[in-house]
Amino acid sequence: MQAELAINHGDVVFPWGVRSDVSIAVSSGMTVSISADPIEADQVIDASGQLVFPGFIDTHTHIGFSGSDAELGTETAGAAAGGITTCLIYYRQLERYGEDLRGFIAQGASVSSVDFGVHLGILTDEHLEQVLELSDELGITSFKMYTCYKDGELAQFGVRGEDDGFILDALTLLARIPGAVVNVHSENDDIYGRRLRALKAGQATGSVLRQWSWARPPFGEAEAISRVALLARLAGATVFIPHVGSSAGLDACRNARAEGTNLHLETCPHYLLLDVDGAGQIQYAKVNPPVREASDRLAIQQALKSGEIDTVGTDHAAVPIAGKQGKSAWEARPGFPGVDTMVPVLLHLVSSGTLTPESLAGATERAASLFGLTSKGRIEVGLDADFTICDPHAAKEVAAAAFPSCSDLSVYEGMRLTGWPSWTILRGAVVARNGEVTRPQSGRYLKRGRSGQGQTS
Repeated sequence: MQAELAINHGDVVFPWGVRSDVSIAVSSGMTVSISADPIEADQVIDASGQLVFPGFIDTHTHIGFSGSDAELGTETAGAAAGGITTCLIYYRQLERYGEDLRGFIAQGASVSSVDFGVHLGILTDEHLEQVLELSDELGITSFKMYTCYKDGELAQFGVRGEDDGFILDALTLLARIPGAVVNVHSENDDIYGRRLRALKAGQATGSVLRQWSWARPPFGEAEAISRVALLARLAGATVFIPHVGSSAGLDACRNARAEGTNLHLETCPHYLLLDVDGAGQIQYAKVNPPVREASDRLAIQQALKSGEIDTVGTDHAAVPIAGKQGKSAWEARPGFPGVDTMVPVLLHLVSSGTLTPESLAGATERAASLFGLTSKGRIEVGLDADFTICDPHAAKEVAAAAFPSCSDLSVYEGMRLTGWPSWTILRGAVVARNGEVTRPQSGRYLKRGRSGQGQTS
């Protein structure tokens, strides 16, 4: 029987190396063969001169920061256009979970352009009462807590930090869920609160990004990571530290692992490419934790290249440019879009020799393994036929107006990046071509754990 799709003559990227002039056959949404010979199929893609990656996984996506009801559709379309095939989306609120959560999953299954799963916020005692049942019913095995934001700063977005006693109890309970991973945003609220007051009093100088890094210093991140790691060891839980962007944070993760913590970590494209002294719209890259010094950027690059950093996530939030322009360091909204540009930023770093194609494939494989996406993350017979085919030599300037996101902002605006996705293929279907979405609303919800084993529903 003839294959439905063939990708011929590509340079296929595995964590262990790149195989040149390889062909891949796809049927019924799965990879069915990997061959040195060209393959005949109903649809044939000539991938000569292209890098064929396993479909990229964004481990850190936010929906609901623009105020648009259409965000689930627009932002997942941006992910598809940008070469991402799976997003793990944070869902949080301060009320009891119920039909709102089920409705979010149902809406995503009807409008998302990529496959998606949910990281569920565990922020109240009511959430603790519900979480075992919700995990089993909805196939959710990853969760989110915060050591910061205790002042209610982000309550309108369903975010509130909790004390160490709550975090310890939550870690202990969540450790009972097979395969559970607890994502903890780790920053020291007490230190940052005092620094913010000092910032408002004019005690910091330099660029907006430099001031913000001073207000939320790296040692506050490192302290919180160390504290969370201790609690995780006591609870016997697996913890995931998102958005690590400083040498101090990285060292804290290393020390925690050396002490026996089952700890994994993520970085983001902005920590790999940007630092506090950038110009242009880079100055809009206020985020928590902040963008850091050039020395931190170099350390994060090396840790990803070596595989010490497990995954890459965008921390995507469709914040509009109006939330940044003309604002002081403390007034500007934190966060910015990232799904449209994650893959180009990573490929640009491959082009410069900073990263390798293999390091990117390794991060994708680890993301799938860590978060229970058993049919994703690798180019392998029998797994989902998710591919991101990239032209490593294509060079163009970033322009937010060209992206599907409902935000009008890119912190990389005007930067010339080398390496862009040519095809985004989801379960054997081309969902985007050269940055244009060709099959919107193709995504499915990914159930994980006992109720789903990482499969689509």
